[in-house]
Amino acid sequence: MSIESVISLLTDRIGLQPSSLGDGMVALAIERRMEACGMTDPTAYRRHVTTSADEWSQLVEAVVIPETWFFRDWEPFVFLGRHAMRWLAEHRRDRFRVLSVPCSSGEEPYSIAMTFLDRLIPPERFRIDAADISGEVIGRAERAVYGPYSFREREAERFQDRYFRRLGKQFELQEHVRGHVHFRRGNLLDETFLRNERPYDAIFCRNMMIYFDTAARQRTLNALRRLLADDGVIFAGYAEAMIMLQSGFTSVDHAQAFAYRVAAPALRRDPSHTVTSRPASRKPASKRPTRSPSKSPSVNKTPKSKRSTGDPVENKQDATQALMDEARRLADGGHLEEAITVCESIVDDGRATAESYCLLGLIHEATGDRDRAEPCFDKALYLDPDLEEALVHLSLILELRGDIARATALKDRVQRIGEANTIETDSKTK
Repeated sequence: MSIESVISLLTDRIGLQPSSLGDGMVALAIERRMEACGMTDPTAYRRHVTTSADEWSQLVEAVVIPETWFFRDWEPFVFLGRHAMRWLAEHRRDRFRVLSVPCSSGEEPYSIAMTFLDRLIPPERFRIDAADISGEVIGRAERAVYGPYSFREREAERFQDRYFRRLGKQFELQEHVRGHVHFRRGNLLDETFLRNERPYDAIFCRNMMIYFDTAARQRTLNALRRLLADDGVIFAGYAEAMIMLQSGFTSVDHAQAFAYRVAAPALRRDPSHTVTSRPASRKPASKRPTRSPSKSPSVNKTPKSKRSTGDPVENKQDATQALMDEARRLADGGHLEEAITVCESIVDDGRATAESYCLLGLIHEATGDRDRAEPCFDKALYLDPDLEEALVHLSLILELRGDIARATALKDRVQRIGEANTIETDSKTK
């Protein structure tokens, strides 16, 4: 029996996909733990780790990646604050419940607490639970002492004076903030995890599934659905967008929040139907009234309300937008092939835009046809190199087929766009 048997044990228990951490990294971590235990035989070590809770804990600590910082990506917390305020206005006697898993060293759940405190939400109106498989990072979270690197999100710096006490070069979170977060050790893949808890209104589970194999991802999604309230919101990592969209979730209308709701019950019953999201613009989109899917959709006609005798260019844009709205309604109703027909009619008429190509790519993805989705995202980026949703989805397709270099380059572009948008927003508010 080789080290592979120990790796297999990690995959079975915590869903770890070794390749996600880089070649040889998991094996190296196992070898270091074997050396610490004075062992050279992987078979003996596997027996030891399955019978010793302490050694199993040490092994998990060696392979998990506690990478986080305060207000990471910023926009998820902007959306969370607004969403919580609306929810509390509608549920005047209830608590808004949030779960952060994995919570790592605490920056994420504490950012949630500061988001609520900053909006003057009374403490009795919210509850924040936080869980992680690693006892070591839970201990660090409860100590709540952080270095400057935990504040590398630009927006996080303005919270230092209000909620932290300086300890030389470090910062200690004030006790009243720490008291709002309830930490516990636990494994999301354990079927008994939080079994007796009420459903949560928001769950942060970001950048976890990218390290999992397919089976563990499905178990994670099942657990998240079990823990989420019917009208709840899940926050995922930007690299997990495709996983969410292909698993019966639809994105909220807030750029760069990467927040998702469970799709309509009719769609959840048929796993072949996946709701597409509206492509994220670089600026928050204006809200539009929600319209129900047509019972007998017409895929070849422009709605009469969009016809006009005004400016030809404006009429053309209106007609294209009307067709895109129709394609989204069809896709949301599970009529994926009809939605593709509508999108292709836009292309055939010479009216294609970056957004229409991106939408066509999303629908091809929903049917499971990545080969047809990829060129759509390529064309979208040719027309608009900074279209974030196209960048994210194309990077995931490339990653799945092993083109890591190009996938990484696209993810770096998404990161730079986010940073540029933050700087632009800062300059406008000064």
